[in-house]
Amino acid sequence: MYGMVNRSIEEFIVRQHGEAAWRATKKRASVDAEVFLSMRPYPDEVTYRLVVGACEELQLDADALLRDLGANWVSFAAKTSYGRLMNNSGETLPAFLRRLDALHSKVGMGCPELKPPSFRVKEIAEGELELQYFSKREGLQSFVIGLIRGLGERFGQDVEVDLVQPRGDGEVMDVFRVRHWDRKEAIA
Repeated sequence: MYGMVNRSIEEFIVRQHGEAAWRATKKRASVDAEVFLSMRPYPDEVTYRLVVGACEELQLDADALLRDLGANWVSFAAKTSYGRLMNNSGETLPAFLRRLDALHSKVGMGCPELKPPSFRVKEIAEGELELQYFSKREGLQSFVIGLIRGLGERFGQDVEVDLVQPRGDGEVMDVFRVRHWDRKEAIA
């Protein structure tokens, strides 16, 4: 994964738990990098070790931490040079989700070793989508749930996300059901 992912983990841990917690997380994860360079690729194992180290250090459940990291990713990425790409990738949650692959293609122009996931969206009913998530990386379903919730925040929508079909052995697709509605609709 590119360093930007690790930087977002660092930013989240420092903001929520302090610099000492980040240093302790890196130590538990046996990661000695002082700084992660956003545009440099790092082995996926480094990111996975940081998550495990954070769970141990902060005494957090991995799924809960991954959901928080996914939600944080949206606001973190929006503050970087990718914010402009995000702003041009859809004005609603469904539109944005439908354009995620195109967004990743644009990011990939500057990141030749990028191995992004792929997303397919099917509308089930008004305010309800099926999201197919394709990735060779395993164990990131909770991150995807957090990511979609973070996108809901970005678009001022309440979102419910459920993993309805986890990948089987040797498969690369998970299926999520996403229900979304505008907050003002919920109040009315």
